[in-house]
Amino acid sequence: MGRRRCSTFLVLLLTLQVVKALTEEVPLSTNSRWIVNQQGKRVKLACVNWVSHLEPVVAEGLSKKPVDVISKGIKSMGFNCVRLTWPILLVTNDSLASLTVRQSFQSLGLTDSVAGIQANNPSIIDLNLIQAFQAVVKSLGDNDVMVILDNHITEPGWCCNNNDGNGFFGDKYFNPDLWIQGLTKMATIFNGVTNVVGMSLRNELRGPRQNVNDWYMVKGAESVHAANPNVIVILSGLSFDKDLSFVRNRAVQVSFKGKLVFEAHWYAFTDGQAWVQGNPNQVCGQVSANVITNSAFLLDQGWPLFFSEFGLDLRGTNLNDNRYITCFMALAADLDFDWAYWTLVGSYYFRQGVAGMEEFYGLLTWDWANVRNTTFLQRISSLQLPFRGPGITQGNPYKVIYHPLTGLCVTRKSIQDPLRLGPCSNSDGWKYTPQKILNVMGTYYCLQADQEGNPAKLSIICSASNSKWEMISDSKLHLSSNLTDGSKVCLDIDSNNNIVTNACKCLSTDHTCDPGSQWFKLVDTGRKLQSHFFSASDDSTMTKQIRATHAPVDDERIDVRPLLNVVQHIFNSAASIIPGIVQGKPAKLDGLMDSFQQSELTDMLDITSHTINKVSCEISCKCLSGGDAHATTMGILSMLSRYSWEAKVVIALAAFGTNFGKFWLLAQVHATNPLARSVAMLKHIHETLEQVNELGPKFEAISHLLKAMLDVTNYIMQFHELPSQYIDPEAPETLAASNLIPSAVYWTIRSIIACATQILGIIGLSQGFMSSTIETWELSSLAHKLSNINSHLLKQLDLCRQHLDDNKQREAFETLQILFQTSHPDNMKILKALIYNKDDMLPLFDGSTKQRVSIEVLRKKIVLLYITDLHHISDQEIMIIDQMYQESRQESSRFESQYELVWIPIVDKGTPWTEEKQNKFVKLQSMMTWYSLYDPSMLEPATIRYIKEVWLFNNAKPIIVVLDQQGKVVNLNAIHMMWIWGSLAYPFSSSREEALWKQESWRLELLADTIHPSLYDWIAQGTYICLYGGDDIEWIRKFTRKARSLAETLKLPLEMIYVGRSNPGEKVRKINTVIEEEKLSNTLPDPGLTLIWFFWVRLESMWHSKLQQEKKVENDEIMHEIMRILGFDSSEQGWVVMSRGTETMMAKGKGDTFLNCLNDYDQWKDKAEEKGVLPAMDDYIQGLQTPHHCNRLILPGTNGRIPDKVVCVECGRPMEKFYMYRCCTD
Repeated sequence: MGRRRCSTFLVLLLTLQVVKALTEEVPLSTNSRWIVNQQGKRVKLACVNWVSHLEPVVAEGLSKKPVDVISKGIKSMGFNCVRLTWPILLVTNDSLASLTVRQSFQSLGLTDSVAGIQANNPSIIDLNLIQAFQAVVKSLGDNDVMVILDNHITEPGWCCNNNDGNGFFGDKYFNPDLWIQGLTKMATIFNGVTNVVGMSLRNELRGPRQNVNDWYMVKGAESVHAANPNVIVILSGLSFDKDLSFVRNRAVQVSFKGKLVFEAHWYAFTDGQAWVQGNPNQVCGQVSANVITNSAFLLDQGWPLFFSEFGLDLRGTNLNDNRYITCFMALAADLDFDWAYWTLVGSYYFRQGVAGMEEFYGLLTWDWANVRNTTFLQRISSLQLPFRGPGITQGNPYKVIYHPLTGLCVTRKSIQDPLRLGPCSNSDGWKYTPQKILNVMGTYYCLQADQEGNPAKLSIICSASNSKWEMISDSKLHLSSNLTDGSKVCLDIDSNNNIVTNACKCLSTDHTCDPGSQWFKLVDTGRKLQSHFFSASDDSTMTKQIRATHAPVDDERIDVRPLLNVVQHIFNSAASIIPGIVQGKPAKLDGLMDSFQQSELTDMLDITSHTINKVSCEISCKCLSGGDAHATTMGILSMLSRYSWEAKVVIALAAFGTNFGKFWLLAQVHATNPLARSVAMLKHIHETLEQVNELGPKFEAISHLLKAMLDVTNYIMQFHELPSQYIDPEAPETLAASNLIPSAVYWTIRSIIACATQILGIIGLSQGFMSSTIETWELSSLAHKLSNINSHLLKQLDLCRQHLDDNKQREAFETLQILFQTSHPDNMKILKALIYNKDDMLPLFDGSTKQRVSIEVLRKKIVLLYITDLHHISDQEIMIIDQMYQESRQESSRFESQYELVWIPIVDKGTPWTEEKQNKFVKLQSMMTWYSLYDPSMLEPATIRYIKEVWLFNNAKPIIVVLDQQGKVVNLNAIHMMWIWGSLAYPFSSSREEALWKQESWRLELLADTIHPSLYDWIAQGTYICLYGGDDIEWIRKFTRKARSLAETLKLPLEMIYVGRSNPGEKVRKINTVIEEEKLSNTLPDPGLTLIWFFWVRLESMWHSKLQQEKKVENDEIMHEIMRILGFDSSEQGWVVMSRGTETMMAKGKGDTFLNCLNDYDQWKDKAEEKGVLPAMDDYIQGLQTPHHCNRLILPGTNGRIPDKVVCVECGRPMEKFYMYRCCTD
């Protein structure tokens, strides 16, 4: 009994000690056909089988090497998981489970193995078998290797054959109930062990009893998931795991989601000696089709498929295996499924009655000391990383050209180096077009066959037959192309792994032929390209050639914009003519207008006309003679060497435009103009137009390419036209653009050559000239190339514009800083710099006349800049400000009327200006009778930056910045003094604010101002006035009735005013209604709650304004009382402040306290007769205060400073500091 407790503890200890280094990856789950980690990123299972199900029931190899050495070796070979096999009896047979490792080997007479384990793994030798199994799992976990627990068999021993009694449910040694028991127990033992990520339920179902109806895998899956919901559950099919076809139309239904995976096996011997006896192409095609039909179809149905066993004789002498594995690797790369190699094991302790049997499929040698076949290990490494899947695919997917015989991919270092095989991780990306062209991603280059036996090459001429590649043969693994002489070649490798083209092998039924070197697979992938084919070295080579032609002369710098306008006019006119000619309709040219100045053009043509004619002749001559397009392009660049880059491309376009324009002009008018008809006949234009319908696609391709050429040219011009004073030539974005423009010019001129050749080919169609010209697809490819260049140019242009704009805005910001530090005779210079510094439009909107006006209306006025965003400005705020503004206008002779208010709306220019924002802006603007900025977009970013950084505007709270008549800032935020004193605060300066506070004392007039029309009359009459708030209607009823009753008893004149709560909402509105209906007290006469809102905003403004005076809070009586009332509002209770007439004495308290005071009148009435009602009431309330209290203070937001110290209004102790944010939408 004691031994069992000890054993159980040790099992638990070993389980808990597994290092959870894989926490970021596991537990695994499924997403469609992919296995993914916790972050949803694909985890490709690249596993190796480690046998642990034979008679000793101990993981093989522990007598040869320490378990940690083996685990580290697995990791170093690139495998991320182990399929660890086990027999059911390991966890269901107590006699077997209680055996120690030593006893297990001794019972089999394997004394050498005992000695070996004693030497290499002494910590394991005396563990029982399940503990030893756990120790192996832990070692793998310590080395970041995942584990899949594979139930291989019931009784320990070798597997498998059709009649071994272990094949199917109900066989002699395959009790389904015992199987469920074993799965459940194993799942439970490893629940919580991080690196155990999956369980495969049974290896290779088989035998005469197998049938779909008794396929109990679903029951096993439910049991495993119930015991361990973290693991993925792997289901096997029938016929030695070759057949899952029955699942195609028989959906597997389980109660859980995201954990189900299917497994399959594939060996060469599965198909007997077919690989030797048949033609490898045919066998590979047939067997691959069978695999897809029987199991791999599941991938398309959205299920992960795990090929949990495949392998071969690694001695390399088994031809059957050698041919099979190349086909396997092609399909494995293509489908990118998960897999586990059989096997790691170099030798067995005891297999089929033989001790120490060597395993030639094993990755390790007999002594477990070395890798048996390093070439194969390197080869299979290409399949260990995923080609695609969630989190793997980045950007646009592409293809790699995979060579399954070597496990390598087609790549090259640079444009000068030959194509060769290399690691797929460094492979170039390829695009396989509908025209069967293999283009290098991001370039204009395509794969091209040369001659038989010669290296394959890259070319920019991709229209010939030797640039088209088809997948041929039964295996669909031959990449074949036709040479110009009509002969067929296939991609191949030479002895140095260079890519060559040779005669295609093994296309017949010859079974002695080996096509492996010519097998290639176009594999879809989304991996991030490690190196772009068109690398810096490639780009540098071409750019050096282009730059070598560039020798600009300063005297030759000309403005070619007028010439470009003419060229665009020609091309645009032609673009409108072409569809009409093709469709037999007249061109619509009404919208075309000359966009150039005649005088500028004439001056420019005087300089360039000779060069334009020279380049035009060069284009015509070289295209007619069929000259090399690259050489012609470089020749034209040399002819234009003394011009700037933008001039080169515009002159070249003009040279092409002269001939292009002539062609289409004749095409348009030849039918009605005799002279044009004669010229058209000489130029064969009439014959061309007779075949216009057949030429439609070519004309369309020309139009698309012309547009791309103009787009590139315009971007180059825009770079040239950027103001140099704001552009740093050494800035990264400027350098990037400078490096890109020469290539852009080259490809534009190269496209001009292609268009010219195409036009001449069209004219010479009846003479058969088209057979030697570039096809339509070439024009489309060039248009695509220019489109890519456009994208890069636009990106760099945007970066340069941003750089330029940043510099302009920085200069504008610095100008504002200097302006505000300088004295001025009036405010015009300041206001123009702030609001709008151009004379092209009226920047202000007069809210009283609803007209746009000049900024001159503000000259020599005190200007209040009301600065807000569109979100933190309320209707109430606008209404109150408007009331104050209108009051100041009523007497134009008053000095206080000599100020103007201007609304400055601050909007985020980084977000789109939507119709919703426009409507909100217009609505707010329409409510204002003062001036406002006509359009928020008129405000420069430098001004917004200044307002935020210097004036401390933070969007959350409106501010009013005051400028005097000379534009000097006299108050950074006068909104608070405006709320407190209205027009009395004129001229709204900081000094005026300070002076007003010096005159103030804490009194009812300061607290309530004119929120009620009768308030000042009541004060003058000596009436007792109660201001009260809160949102508890029951307390309000009790308080108001008691207060009125007591006042009647004492014959005191009493008026009560309900002021609600800060941020009043629907609840306060309803309480207002109840108070009015039940006549409980006065309310503020305002259906929109504007005056309640104003009462609290004004109180908060007092807090802000006082804070700006930089007096200590605890020494300021007014601040103390402001905070007391703000604290009342923060308390979520009712409250009362009571005063009489002009007396400064106030009684105040929280709702329940004040109500108790009224109820306890008999206890303080004597004092009331002696001192007066308010002093006696205040004394009594103070006596009700307890030492234990909890006061909250929600301070209003501020654009200024937060006080370091705030004391409690009840006890004077420092309050703990919190920042409280509150959102209340009742």
